[in-house]
Amino acid sequence: MTFLHSDFDYIDCHTHFFPPQIFKAIWDFFERPDKNAHIRGWPINYKLSIHEMISFLENHNVKAFTTYNYAHKNGVADYINEWTDDFCKKYKHSIPFGCVWPDDKDRNEYIRKILDDYNFYGIKIHPLVQNFYLDDERMYEIYNLLVERGKWLCVHIGTAPYRNEFVGYKNFIKFLEKFPNMNIIIPHMGAFEYSKFINLLDEYENLYLDTT
Repeated sequence: MTFLHSDFDYIDCHTHFFPPQIFKAIWDFFERPDKNAHIRGWPINYKLSIHEMISFLENHNVKAFTTYNYAHKNGVADYINEWTDDFCKKYKHSIPFGCVWPDDKDRNEYIRKILDDYNFYGIKIHPLVQNFYLDDERMYEIYNLLVERGKWLCVHIGTAPYRNEFVGYKNFIKFLEKFPNMNIIIPHMGAFEYSKFINLLDEYENLYLDTT
C-alpha cells in the first residue's frame, strides 16, 4: 500500500514563533558571520509572516505545533511570554512554551506565571544564542519548578550548526546529573554528537530527542 503525505495528520514538535520584530533579530543573528566569517546557523528558508506560517503548517496537515522561542537579550522574555500567551489564545492548536533570560531579576516570577497561570508546557533555552551554561545556578529555582510541576525543558545543546563554549554533550551531562528527573527535549537529535545523546535514552526515560 502506498501512502502520501496528505494521508496523515501531524504534530510538529519543533516550530518557532516570535513577535515579528524579534523574529527579525533572531534571523539576523543566525545569518551574520562571526569574527572568523563563519555563519552561525542553517539557511532560513521560511521568512514568513505569522499568518503565512500558520497557513503553511495547516496546508501540510499539521494539526498542532509548538511555540518555541527564546529571549536574545535582557528584559524581553516576559514580553515574549505575554505575546505567546496571546498567540495561543488565538491559535488554539498551538502548544505553548515560554522563554527566560537568566539575568532578569523577575525571571522566577514570570516563569511561575506562565507555568501556573497560563499552563505553558515548559520553556525553551538556547545556550548558543543566549550565551550561558545550562548548569547555571541562576536557573536552579526555575529548573526545580519544571521538575515539581512535571513540565518540559527544550534545550538546544548540540554543536550543530554552529558551536560555542556553552553547547555540547559535556555541558549537558553536568546539568543532567543534577536534574536527572526533568522532562527534557533535545532538538536535532543532539547534532553533531548524535551517538552520545542517543546512548542516554536507555538510561533516562524522561529524555527525548527530536528529529528536526
